[in-house]
Amino acid sequence: MDNINFSSMRGSDWEEVEKQRRQRDANVNSSEVNEDMKRKTAWGEANGECNGGGGETKKQRVQTSGDDNEGAHFGRKDGEDASPSPSDFTSGGSVDKEDEDSDEEEGGDGDDSKPTSNTKDPFSIKSACLDALSPDDKARFLAADKRRREDSKILLAAFTRLVSLKAELQRCQQKVEEAQGIYENVSRVLVQNAINDADDLLLEPSHWNDHYNKLVQFYEREGHSNFKRTITFSDVEGMSESEAKEVYNMSWWTCRQRKLKRRGDLEEYKVQLLNRVKFNWDPHSGPGPEKWLKNYGLLKEFKEKHGHVRVPFSADDKLGSWLKTQVTQYRNAQEYKLPALSAERIQLLEDLGVDWGERRGVKSWEERFLSLLDYRQRFGHVNVPWQWKENIPLAQWVNSQRKKYKDLIEGRKNNLTDEQIDRLNSIGELLCF
Repeated sequence: MDNINFSSMRGSDWEEVEKQRRQRDANVNSSEVNEDMKRKTAWGEANGECNGGGGETKKQRVQTSGDDNEGAHFGRKDGEDASPSPSDFTSGGSVDKEDEDSDEEEGGDGDDSKPTSNTKDPFSIKSACLDALSPDDKARFLAADKRRREDSKILLAAFTRLVSLKAELQRCQQKVEEAQGIYENVSRVLVQNAINDADDLLLEPSHWNDHYNKLVQFYEREGHSNFKRTITFSDVEGMSESEAKEVYNMSWWTCRQRKLKRRGDLEEYKVQLLNRVKFNWDPHSGPGPEKWLKNYGLLKEFKEKHGHVRVPFSADDKLGSWLKTQVTQYRNAQEYKLPALSAERIQLLEDLGVDWGERRGVKSWEERFLSLLDYRQRFGHVNVPWQWKENIPLAQWVNSQRKKYKDLIEGRKNNLTDEQIDRLNSIGELLCF
């Protein structure tokens, strides 16, 4: 056939060539061909499974029927003349390049092609690959894979909840801001109403109004409305019995008004009435009242005369007794006890050169905080009872921290730092009210 002149061949010649070709193909040992095809097919399936794929490649698609095989040999489509053309022989009997390209475009990567009967189920493919592992490796993989899936579910649930709570928090913050604005507007209106109605409400015959009228009389007579929380004998010395009783009663009543206001239980019109007589809502926050400033002036005169402030103490010397009281209150302030000298008063006295003397084994803030940590370790909380007999200074210190924190919230300054507040909050609800 190699010496055939294709250009001079007639139709009968073509038929003879085709007949010879069919005879040659029929003489091929069919058993050897089938065995070779089986080996190639098995190799392709195994290779596809281990790479996670189940589709056939172009090399694996083999036509086994006689007529189809004949058409495929010469690149013929169904319905076309099966007779070979010269180009079929000149190309060595191979498939046309255009047909090859077209076949590749149609087959592609196998994604769009119709699955064949050899396509495997993904789960069975995975199972087959796992079976290739050793029993120990397979067990380790399956355990890790199970944990991975469970962790993914937990993480997704936690993230979903976080997103939901953040959205809810944002909505709540907006509502809080709206409520805060409404509260401030209402408060301004109510304060103005209380100022306008205060005199009319004072006409009511009541226990509170009686005490307030007595306070007004005292203010007009003495020039201030401040009373000590604890009245001593020296405070009423030289007064008549009725005057001393008035001082005791007013001290108790004014102290109660401060407590009611701190709790938010004092009506606004009463607050406005007390403001008229320059009522001191926090006696420890400033240098007043006038009596303290008067004694301070006497101490300045003593220094100008003697060049120092070492006032001798005696029962009959009021200035010496007063200065001793200031030293005691200064030490109370260092130990977080009450009554304590305010920072402003301390500064005024130190400007004159007052010597506070030896400290009485005062513990620092850090030492008190460590004692509180020991208390929490022992009892599981930080709510130290007010009169805890085992360590009264610690109980008083804890109460002092709460009071200082509340003062800061209400706009009054003190020496409680932001770092100390953070440390107190970190060990429990110590600063909650």
